[in-house]
Amino acid sequence: PAPRPNCTPKFDVFRESDPILFNSPSPLRPEAWQRLLSSYPGDLPILLVGILTHGARLGYEGPKQLIISRNLPIELSDYEVLDSKTAADLGASLITQTMPEYPCIISPLGVVPKGDGGRRRIHHLSHPEGESVNDFIPPEYASISYVTFDAWWNDLLDTFNGVRLIDDVARPTARIYTDACDDGLGAFALKGGTLTPDFAFSFRPNSRLRAKHINVKEVAAVAHSLKRWGAALRGHAICIYTDSTTVLSGIRRGFLHGPPMVPLRQLLLEAARFDINLTCEWIPGRENGLADALSRANESFIANFYPVLLQIPPFAKRRGTSAVYTTAVKAYVLLCRLRLLNPWPATEESLIVYACTRAQGCSLLNLNSLAPKTISGHISALRSYHVDHGLSCAVFESERLRRVLQGITACFNEPNARLRHPLTRDILRAMLRVRVAYPSRHAQVDDLNFRTALKVAYAGFLRLGEITFNPADATDPRVFQRYHILRKDVRVNRDHATLHLRNSKADRNKQGVYICVARTGDSLCPVTALEQLFSVDNQPSEAPLFRFVNRGFR
Repeated sequence: PAPRPNCTPKFDVFRESDPILFNSPSPLRPEAWQRLLSSYPGDLPILLVGILTHGARLGYEGPKQLIISRNLPIELSDYEVLDSKTAADLGASLITQTMPEYPCIISPLGVVPKGDGGRRRIHHLSHPEGESVNDFIPPEYASISYVTFDAWWNDLLDTFNGVRLIDDVARPTARIYTDACDDGLGAFALKGGTLTPDFAFSFRPNSRLRAKHINVKEVAAVAHSLKRWGAALRGHAICIYTDSTTVLSGIRRGFLHGPPMVPLRQLLLEAARFDINLTCEWIPGRENGLADALSRANESFIANFYPVLLQIPPFAKRRGTSAVYTTAVKAYVLLCRLRLLNPWPATEESLIVYACTRAQGCSLLNLNSLAPKTISGHISALRSYHVDHGLSCAVFESERLRRVLQGITACFNEPNARLRHPLTRDILRAMLRVRVAYPSRHAQVDDLNFRTALKVAYAGFLRLGEITFNPADATDPRVFQRYHILRKDVRVNRDHATLHLRNSKADRNKQGVYICVARTGDSLCPVTALEQLFSVDNQPSEAPLFRFVNRGFR
């Protein structure tokens, strides 16, 4: 990682000769952190493990002297605060009783008001003035380095567009509407005076961004749109329409206080990089319905009022396909950085290098070798990325690239494909004949779900992805219900059962498909298995059809 000026100590925070903290009050264990950080680059692992093992020095450079200070003036009512806080820390092993080794400095205690109206204890290391602990800690040990204008300019210089005076008289125009909610970001763009969106995205951020304040997410939605569409909107005069006063203030002033400043800095740098003249207008939330629907992934609203958006990525790609495409794009960018190539837009050289590297594998980036068909799929994923971001796709028609892919197929294709036998009733019956002793009620429920899933999948010719899910898929109930089969999607009748699959590879229009499985009356009967499952593992109608207790079903 890059150097971090405010995270790298300027003195020896610990020394190997310091005694080991055998009775450390910290709940953090050095050996555990050493294992977790074993592959982390730089000196951070050594620093953290050393502090947890030997403790941390303050950076005191003064002489050994005896200074015993009286506590700060404390009101009678504050003695109870001081005593209770000290007792609580002793009980939690956060502090410990000890006999001082003279000479030493004993700093005073005090009680000061808190912002919420309460009181808190302080250990005043800056008292008495001129003889305190802090007076003998060099200022450079505790100084904070801020990014200077020169450093910022050096970072921007590589992508600076050369335009020093912004003149928007002859610029083409575009409008971007953005919105954010607790779980997602959404935006769409209109170029010129068109009424039909040219670009759109519905994005579910990672858990770190989802935990941020809504103001941070509102600004991040604008930054994400410029990052996605900046290349296609290069040189435009863009007006951002938002129902967030934070976004409005940030773009107009070029500054925000607190955490929203981080994504604001990113979006301003993207605007400078692509020579975009950025303005902003506030609109009421009721007039920003489409962006709101995109942020909440409300596909029914989009299908009813803006069906054309379903043809614009990412909606034009199926959910599983999007995951594969993301994997390909990440690997391609990593390889381009290793080879010092510019990833976007892709060139004939970068695509050929990627295809050949994936055929042989790259241990340096921990990339396994791929089959020729998978490599062709990755090239298709990179083409899709260009379509999504308005980049030219001409390079993908390269005759040289086509010949390289043909050569990879000829050289790396397995002559003898692995023989796959069909799953017959006899094989399935033999699998289900195995009985085990259940160590717990949970294990019995898990086994019942697994056996029922096998019988239903066999009878209905179901694919693996149509009945399985990861634990992460269940974090958002709204998204989960759109793609996974639930208990309420099953109807059991006298001679058959009907399953409504919400997401199927064969369902191109995403309307859902219905599967009927017949009651056979034997040991492999899927209907009898479903009846037994519903009786033993009673779950609400919104629950997944099959599940493992306290985890997904995969």
